[in-house]
Amino acid sequence: MRSKVLYFAITALLFFPVTLITEAQIEKNLAGNWKFEAPNAPHGSTDGLIIISADTVMMVFPDSPKFPSDWVRVKGDSIIWETTFEKDKVKFMLKVMDDQNMNGKAVWDEGETPVMLRRQGT
Repeated sequence: MRSKVLYFAITALLFFPVTLITEAQIEKNLAGNWKFEAPNAPHGSTDGLIIISADTVMMVFPDSPKFPSDWVRVKGDSIIWETTFEKDKVKFMLKVMDDQNMNGKAVWDEGETPVMLRRQGT
């Protein structure tokens, strides 16, 4: 029994830092400004800018205030976050295609739309 607990503790100590390092590197690679298109989104939110930093995602639409994410998760080559627009919560699920592109979808109570991002400023 004692050896199983010790084995588990050693395994956890060895692999936990590797997981943290990997996710931190991915977040750093995602950080920056991304132009987005969401063709089936409600009027006024079909395009704009997404700003990804280490701990938040900020969405900026033309002629509109900025909308910060409620939460963000990065796992592997995917980033997921939720943003509240007035009363509506919208969940974004994107996958990194390459250094310049991400694709996925946005889902809200009344529907969903494909979302395409292209890195800006590189």
